[in-house]
Amino acid sequence: MKPVDIDPAILEQAADWLVQMHSGETCVVNNAEIERWRAQSEQHEVAWQRAQQFIGIVHNLPTELGKTALQRPVSLARRRAIKKLAVLLALSPAAWQAWKTQPWLEYTSDYHAATGQQQHIRLVDGTVLVLNTSTSIDVIYDQHQRLVWLKQGELHITTAADPSGMDRPFRVQTRDGVARALGTRFSVRQLDYGSHLAVFESAVEVTLKSMPDRKAIIQAGQQMDFGEMAMQQPRPVAQAQEAWTQGMLVVHAQPLAVVIEELRRYHVGVLRCHPDISALRVSGTFPVTEVGRSLNLLQSTLPISITRVSPYWISLTPVV
Repeated sequence: MKPVDIDPAILEQAADWLVQMHSGETCVVNNAEIERWRAQSEQHEVAWQRAQQFIGIVHNLPTELGKTALQRPVSLARRRAIKKLAVLLALSPAAWQAWKTQPWLEYTSDYHAATGQQQHIRLVDGTVLVLNTSTSIDVIYDQHQRLVWLKQGELHITTAADPSGMDRPFRVQTRDGVARALGTRFSVRQLDYGSHLAVFESAVEVTLKSMPDRKAIIQAGQQMDFGEMAMQQPRPVAQAQEAWTQGMLVVHAQPLAVVIEELRRYHVGVLRCHPDISALRVSGTFPVTEVGRSLNLLQSTLPISITRVSPYWISLTPVV
């Protein structure tokens, strides 16, 4: 693309068009008006071309954000979306893919917990969120809804009653669908292959993204994986699965490989487990935000050796 310095105000206008187009309300997008806008200057045209290249990433935004923006032109949700998109449009196309991962997700998210960290948040309505390692979310509250968009990672929610008196639903949206709280305590995790829901109190209704007529209510004590077009059967969930919200991992007779895979989520760098020790059974409680301490605990109870090439490169091997 021709290198042209673009006025930030023009980038915001291009981002505004994208928010409108993404909403699906095509009747409000006037093509003639867009053409007149593009013809105003070379900067306008380049901004539009860049926006068109960027449109694939824009489609990752939740539909609710675009609809809210259109219905409330001066809403906080709209201003937030436009500002973020304008920042991203200022980047080179080669940098856009990096937006899907850190550090751009951190920069463009309302809340973010870095690798190895957790964050506790109390929203304006009293709802309490716990963000697990490598988690990014946006929060969209307006007159009609309370929406949290889980962009990556894992989120624990303890919902509060809507103090507005408007009985706004509380929902968590992932790439695969929407989880609507029915007065509850639950967690949602965005996986590479889909989404995971665990319900610890009351119930949650799940609606699939590509099949909005497909719904299921998951009761307390159950967990379920779901994708855009399919749901797995609910299965039991242990209360110990909530332990991560207190910074702990509780395991009982689990293979060492499974424990290391979980600890790897909290480790910046490489954490390897030798195949010869991967089947060793582990029981205990381990601090997830202190991976080094957890590894020392494992070494004290299992016939394993820990080699630290650096703080970022750690290997677990059999005792020689």
